[in-house]
Amino acid sequence: MLVNSGAEASVIDYKVLKRIGHADEPLQPYDHKLNSVTGHKLKIRGIIDLPVRLGSQERIRPFGVVDRLYVDVILVTDTLTAYRAVFDPNENAFILKDTDEVFPLGTPRIEELHQSKISSTIRL
Repeated sequence: MLVNSGAEASVIDYKVLKRIGHADEPLQPYDHKLNSVTGHKLKIRGIIDLPVRLGSQERIRPFGVVDRLYVDVILVTDTLTAYRAVFDPNENAFILKDTDEVFPLGTPRIEELHQSKISSTIRL
């Protein structure tokens, strides 16, 4: 699962939908366009409302169903807002304000960046 504060909609991979037993449920039409983080268009099959449990709280949240997703589920910040979840960077955890439940997060992913300079000499 990925929490993406810049995403427009929560999405779920169709394979995950099959795994959790909701693949045969009807989808609501989705007429908007969504792009991936790389700018490619995401083909949304439709929208499905799914129960999401975070700690002791459960809410019904809408998800766009996608054929191929690089993670199982992407949650947008409105989902966290529905649970009144706040991120505590000092603890590297989400805290539910209503119940004081704490959810530690995994190790933050840090991308390595290597820079090199290539120079060449041309003799005229």
